[in-house]
Amino acid sequence: IRGYIKGVLDGVADTPEKKEMYLRTAYESTGEMNSLLQKLFDFSRMESGQMPFHMVRVDLAEFADAYVAQREAVTDRNKVQMQVHRETEQMPDVLLDVDQVPRIFDNLLENSIKYAKVCPVKIDIRIYENLEKGVILEWKDNGTGVPEEKLPHIFERFYQGTKKEGSTGLGLSIVDAVCRLYGLRVGYSYINRCHCFSVHFRI
Repeated sequence: IRGYIKGVLDGVADTPEKKEMYLRTAYESTGEMNSLLQKLFDFSRMESGQMPFHMVRVDLAEFADAYVAQREAVTDRNKVQMQVHRETEQMPDVLLDVDQVPRIFDNLLENSIKYAKVCPVKIDIRIYENLEKGVILEWKDNGTGVPEEKLPHIFERFYQGTKKEGSTGLGLSIVDAVCRLYGLRVGYSYINRCHCFSVHFRI
């Protein structure tokens, strides 16, 4: 950020086009920095026990539908396409925190967009009941998946399976931390040659 702004101040960006490019790059970098600081702040709150609980009973499929509708309103459908599948019409409500669960979804979405290596990224959210495990949400995209040797590390803090610009290695570790904080369980598996995250919600 400092380098690009200094380039404008020192006249290195000596045309309107270069100035716009330098400033746009600096602005986008502030967004990445803001995201990193927010994630680190979230970790600090979780580890210090300052993340509040606001558990309510919610229809998970309706909650996921509302999340997808919000994201579609601000996302280019040529780049990202999302859909929710409810396995049965009648499923029990689940206990969740309506403020924190979107944080799980946001990080899964960010992960899919960054690492799918396809365009458009197609995200399929499937929700079904398991009599032993509660209600399960599966988050699957059409990306290339995670190499087997990297699977044991994907939820580790600051771990990056690949060096990706703008990546912090914090997204999935936040998913794991939030899930553990609220007594949920998150896992990863291959389904029909696609990578899939699953989150188990308590009834």
